[in-house]
Order: sequence, then C-alpha cells, then structure tokens
Amino acid sequence: MRLKKTVQRCLFILLTFNGLATIAQKKVSINENWEFSKVEQSTNWEKINLPHTWNATDVIDEIPGYYRGIGWYKKQLKVSFSKNERVYLKFEGANNNTEVFVNGKSVGTHVGGYTAFIFDVTAYLNPVGENEIKVKVDNAVNLNDLPVSADFTFYGGIYRDVFLIVKDELHFDMKNSGSSGVFISTPSVSAKKGTVKVVGKIENESNKPKKIALLTTIKDAFGKVVYESTKTKNIAKNAIWDFNFSDAEILNPNLWSPEQPNLYAVELKIIDQRTKKIIDSSTQPLGFRWFRFDADKGFFLNDKHLKLIGTNRHQDREGYGNALTGDMHEQDIRLIKDMGANFIRIAHYPQDPRVLEMCDKLGLLVWEEIPVVNEINTTKEFADHAKLSLVEMIRQHYNHPSIIIWAYMNEIFATNKMRKLVERKELLAKTTALAKELEKIVKTEDSSRKTAMALEYTYADEYLETGIGNVCDIVGWNLYIGWYQEDMTKFGPFLDDWHKKYPTKSFIISEYGAGSDTRIHSLTPTRYDYSVEYQEDNLESYYQQIMARPFVSGATVWNSFDFNSEGRMDVVPNINNKGLLTVDRKPKDSYYFFKAALSSTPFIKIASSDWMNRAGRAESEQFAFCKQPVVIYSNLPNVELFNNGVSLGVKPTQGFKAIWDVPFNNGLNQLVAKANNKLDQIAINFHLQPYLLSDPSFTSIAVNFGSKEYFLEQSTGLVWEPEREYTEGYWGFVKNNYVYTQPTRFDVKRTTNDPLFYAYLKDANSIKFDVADGNYEVELLFVDQIGNNRFSTLINGNAVFAYPSQNQEKAAITVKAFVEVTTGKGLIVSFDKMQGSPIISGIKIRKRF
Repeated sequence: MRLKKTVQRCLFILLTFNGLATIAQKKVSINENWEFSKVEQSTNWEKINLPHTWNATDVIDEIPGYYRGIGWYKKQLKVSFSKNERVYLKFEGANNNTEVFVNGKSVGTHVGGYTAFIFDVTAYLNPVGENEIKVKVDNAVNLNDLPVSADFTFYGGIYRDVFLIVKDELHFDMKNSGSSGVFISTPSVSAKKGTVKVVGKIENESNKPKKIALLTTIKDAFGKVVYESTKTKNIAKNAIWDFNFSDAEILNPNLWSPEQPNLYAVELKIIDQRTKKIIDSSTQPLGFRWFRFDADKGFFLNDKHLKLIGTNRHQDREGYGNALTGDMHEQDIRLIKDMGANFIRIAHYPQDPRVLEMCDKLGLLVWEEIPVVNEINTTKEFADHAKLSLVEMIRQHYNHPSIIIWAYMNEIFATNKMRKLVERKELLAKTTALAKELEKIVKTEDSSRKTAMALEYTYADEYLETGIGNVCDIVGWNLYIGWYQEDMTKFGPFLDDWHKKYPTKSFIISEYGAGSDTRIHSLTPTRYDYSVEYQEDNLESYYQQIMARPFVSGATVWNSFDFNSEGRMDVVPNINNKGLLTVDRKPKDSYYFFKAALSSTPFIKIASSDWMNRAGRAESEQFAFCKQPVVIYSNLPNVELFNNGVSLGVKPTQGFKAIWDVPFNNGLNQLVAKANNKLDQIAINFHLQPYLLSDPSFTSIAVNFGSKEYFLEQSTGLVWEPEREYTEGYWGFVKNNYVYTQPTRFDVKRTTNDPLFYAYLKDANSIKFDVADGNYEVELLFVDQIGNNRFSTLINGNAVFAYPSQNQEKAAITVKAFVEVTTGKGLIVSFDKMQGSPIISGIKIRKRF
C-alpha cells in the first residue's frame, strides 16, 4: 500500500513539474510559460519563457539609452508536497533588484544581479490547486547598486534559470547565500596524496529528533569509488548539525590541470537510520591541484611552470542580450578552450553556473570577480552590497577546482580625474579602505585562493600612491598601450619598470586588446583604424612581449567576443568590438593567431576569413594582377602557398605566421596553404581594377572617401576602396595641402554601414575618374547635418544635390544620378561652396553601356 501511494505521488510530481521523465527529480526548472509586463496591473501581458531580458533589442536600436526600470513576471504553478517537506524557489540570476511574491505575499528580496538566491516558499503555497508566482525585477539606476558605472550594458530581467526545489524537512543547508551548503577543499595535495575536507550543515526543521547517517563517497572520472565514509548523528528537533570532516585521503590522485582536467565527484547522502531511505543528497566537483605565484618566475600549477594565457568574457550575445541558454554558455567556453587558452577572466561579474562547470571539465583556470567597477559610492549601502556580492560569489562557486583567483575591483579610479582634488583624495582613501574590508572577507571565506584587482594604466600613479595595489595578492593590469595610448612597443618597457619598482609583487595582464570590425581592412594598419590587420599586429606584439618576460604570470585578451555596451561609439554603435570573435561568434583572424600560438597539435590557417572579397588596381597595363599581402598562421616550421594551383613558394613561419604578396587575378582566386600533412584553403573573389580606367574591362568602382581602409559591405560583397589623390589615367581627389585626418566616429542614422558614412573627405577641389566615354550610374554618399556646411554637388558641371537636406539628424544620404560621358573628359565631381566646407563620404560608379 505504501509503495502504491509513493508511485502515485511521484507520478503527480512528474505531471506537475512540466512533464519531466525522471520521477526521482526534486529539483526542476520552471522556465516555461511565464508572462511579462513592465506594468504590474497590465491587461496586456506578453507570454515568454525564461531566460528573458527586456533589453534584448532596445540596446541596439538607433534611439539613445535603453529601458531601465521595473519589469514584472508571473506564472501559475501547481506544487504537490507533504507536510514534512520544504519547497524552495532558486533564481540563478535576475538583474538587479528582485522581490518575489507567492499568492500575493512577499517572500523576500535580493540585491545584486549576478549571483543566485533562494527563498523558502513553503508557508506561502497552496498544497493543492494553483499558486501565483509573481516577480518584480528592477534595473533602474541606483548608485547603491553594483556597479555604479561600467562599459557594459545592465540588462534587466530574469535572465538565468529558475528552479523549484522540494526537500525533506531534514536537509542540507538551504540558507547559505544561495550556495549548495556543502563546501569541498583540499588542504594538502601532492602527486602522491590528496586530502579532502568536507564542511557543511544539515538542518532538521521538524519537531522531532532525527537519527541519520551521512554517507560520503568520492568517485573518480570513471565512476570508481576511491573513498567512502559514513558518519552517524542524532539531530535534535529544529536543530542544525555543523559537520567538518578532513579524514579523506586519496593516494596517487589524478591531478587536475588544463592539459588533463581530471575531475572527481564528492557525493553526500543523508540517510534516515530508521527507514534506510535517502532523505537528501548533494554532489560536488573535486579536483586535486595546487598552485603558487612567483614574482620573478610566474605561475606554477602542480609544481610545473604554466604561463596563464586566455581571454576575458562577457555573457551577452546578439539577439539574446544576456538571456543565454546553457548551451550558449557552453559553446562560448568551448570556443575559448579550442583556441588553446588555459585561463579565463570572468569579467566583470559572476556568470552562469554552466560557465564554471565547463571550465572545470575542459581545463580553464579562472579569475572570477564581483562588479565593483570604475568607482565606488561611499555609502554604507554600497559597501554592504559589495560585501554581500563577494560572499555570495565565493560560497556559491567555492567547490570549483578551476577557480584560482577571487577579485573584487576593476579600474576603480577610472572616474577620479573628473572630480575636484579634495573630493578625489577623500574618495581614494575610502576606496582603499573598502578594498581592505573586501580583502579580509575573501581571506576569511577562502584562504586557499589568491585575491586580485584590475588596475588601469592611465591612473598607475594613483594606484601606487594610495597603496591599493598592495592590498591584494595579485595585481591585474588593464593595458591598452598602442590603442588608447602611445604605440604598442612601449608595453614591454612599462612591464619592466613595474617589476623593477615592485619586485616582490606578482601580476597578470588582466586586459589588453584593440578593436576591429571584420568589414574594415588595411594594407597600412594604424592605431585606432579598427581594421582587422591592426588588431592582429597589436595582439601579436603583446603576445611576444608577454611571453618574453617570465615575471608576467599571465594575460587575458579583452575580449573573447564583441559585446554590447549601449552608448559606446565604436565603428558599430553600442558594440565594444575588441573581441576575438564577433557578437554572433564568428572567429576573427586574431582568434586563429592564438590558436596557432597556443595549440599543441599541428595547425594552419589562411588569415583571410574576414576578407574573401577584395579589390585593387592592376600592377601595370602589361601585368593584369594586383599584389596584396596574405598572412598564414601556423605552428609548423614551413608553409607553402598556392594560388589557383600555382605554387607561390615555401616560407618559414616567424612568430607563428608567414606572409606572401599574392598576385591576385580578376575573379576567383583559390588559395591553398600546405604544411606537412595539414592544409587550409579559401576562395577569394578579387575585383581587379584596370591600370587605366579607360580600359574596356572597367565595370565599376566604389570609394570610401575620408578613409585609408577598405570597407566590405557584407550584405552584397561590395568592396569600397580607400581614398587616394588623383593620378592621370586613374582616379582620385584634387585638393590643396592635403593632410589625412582619422575620422571621428558617431552613430549615423538610417544605415548599418556607419564607417562608410562617418568618414568623409573635406574641402576637395574636385574628384576625377578618367573613365572612357559611355553611360554611367553614379551614387554619391553623404552624412547629413555635419557642421554648418552648405554646398551643391556637381557631376560634369551639372548640379545633382544641395547639402544639407531637410533631415534634422546625422543620417546617411545616397544620391543617384545617370551621366553620359563624352569627348573623353571622364567623370568630374565638384562642389559649389556657399558656407563651411564641402564634404563627401563615398562615390560608386557603375558603367551601364
């Protein structure tokens, strides 16, 4: 009879918990069939599933700002539970302030958008019938919240999983900062022996004493039991048992490392001594490893030197905001690992549990931090929130062997120079004081790992003067020398100088990088041009300088992926594009450089995956080809390159690359790179311009004026060539005293090809195209409402456009005209200036007949 009732109850749980197939589950997601509204009393609720953010689209539109305020979620839920069970709701992440209601009553609030929280909802539930779960989430600006400011988007919503958990009234601790309530550590590890410490609490919330056994089992990666122990305990009614065991010893443990991430599992089961039933269970990861930092020699794992090389990672993605699925998080970590990385900085906040799970499994060492970014607020509320976030992060992620660093501040003096001197000094002192408090918390919670904060190059003196860099164990330097400041060759000397001044301080390059847009390419890359080629040059230079210095413990590129930062003005509005991969996870060529440099297996890649459509001028009237460089990344000593079956020779690799000047023919060029038994191939479509535009082979040309870079229009494959000064027989602008100035970036309305428009040529006398007689379609590109400029644009003396238009914003304008060229005079675009300066962004010419 008892068995029959048990089966009936399990079937009921199965049906009410969204049709899960395993009736033994007591923790199930309740992500489906929610409703969302920005107004609580709305009659127009949107049906959604979790994860969800209300900012997935408004952070990428052309309207400045994004919704920061309150969002409401609700769900009807049936829950079956007995009188000797407790029911919990666990939220893995909701940004930023959350209040949960069950059947109209508030069950609790949580401050902080990046850590999990759990509420006991037993007393609020109807044991039969429907229950209304309602959640209020608020991402409004609040200077007491973390962070005060930052270069990323503060998405609002329940953007991670939500779970319903049913437990016996005797269970592992569910009130410990959103954690599992069980903490695993390895006080002593060597190649010969590893000891395991298991700490936690078991809570008896019943009105009866309970006699239980705690079964602890350790299994290796193959499921083999390598340790087992049983402890018995009589727990009084409404009492807690604090358990602490250090007697587990594993001989000759399989050590955890990036090369061999050997994982064990610690299984704990609470068994009722009377019924012999399992009341509660918990399984936690375990890895045997030990590590140390040496200020002169770098980082050591398991007594072996290891240069920590990897990336930073933000958690958002194109089309999803920060509401990613678990599989998306896993894909990101696999992409980082597949690149050859052994280290990741999880910036600037704790991320989804799947991230750390995969770091454990794949072998990525981890720096994890809380979002105290740019500045602090000096209020008690802010300090309390920082401390809460730190404790929650550590307790929730304590058991992950991949984590080696807890960090708690990033570029924390970033806004100081905007303040008055007296105010600045006071803020510096209070920031340093808070750092000391946070440091103390980490050492109390977990003394087995190192602490860190990330400092920035711009305020290096202030970090040194206040001594804040000495508070933590490891200093992280965010260095963009060669991007925001100076040239990249000064990066190494800065490291040498720092090490000389502080010879006993270990440090990591926590950020470095350069922006790139896969549509922009350059034959002469320069700082801040956002070309793929400059990013390659920058990262390759940094890598060589980092690897040449053993005292640099490691480095993480900023960033793994391009990410959203609403209001940022790079070449793609609202996107920080320093990623090694794009927002939709397509590798840039720099990703392949690191794969060549870091991979232990043979690798070869033609670095033109972003530039498969090219254009250029023939070498001469006799030689109908155009030479342009092609880079091959490889960790093999020699590489041979072929174009359309013809060998271009064998070259040795230096710095994991070899470069050819490839003679591109008009049309399809099939490039094949070979090294040993490895090969890579790519098809490049080349639009060869004749040496003289009057040549009958001329068909079309597109020019991006004001730019020294090629721009690839990805939707059509059209290549816009960089501007040039006029030479007879070809094309170019005529201008007195020409000096190139890098364009200023801004959001150009009514286009996604912003770089094509915000770059413009100013004050040209004329622009000449020495085409043959014929009929041509001419498109002129302008960006409207620049300065107080007023002028007319003429083609061969005929006015075609008066600037500005009637727009009231900086918007893209395209003007099309049809021109008959006669008497061999070619095409001449000129300007009739009335006020200010004539400007033009682009010209596209197509020969019709």
